[in-house]
Amino acid sequence: MARFLTTVPSSLTPADTFAKLAAFERVPEWDPNTSAGIRVGAELGLGTEFDITTVFGGRMLELRYRLTVYEPDTQMAFEATMPNGTHLRDAISLTPTPTGCDVTYDAR
Repeated sequence: MARFLTTVPSSLTPADTFAKLAAFERVPEWDPNTSAGIRVGAELGLGTEFDITTVFGGRMLELRYRLTVYEPDTQMAFEATMPNGTHLRDAISLTPTPTGCDVTYDAR
């Protein structure tokens, strides 16, 4: 299984970073492979779904991600299933630092 794991610093507080990243429709702002994101439904929280248009393996795909972990200011996870049945899971965790927080992104 392919994996992408990285940790990057954020100068935003954990609360502000969480708010920005949990709104997964905004993923085109920070993922150059993603061209569109739409939140399905009005409320943001556990179970919220997002329609994401992204390039994966050289092909443009439209995927429906579901927010499966939602622990404000701490962690979140999004899951989707590709047309070929491959399950995707993007987990994001936040660790407070003196200048903001560290964001760990673990995509499988």
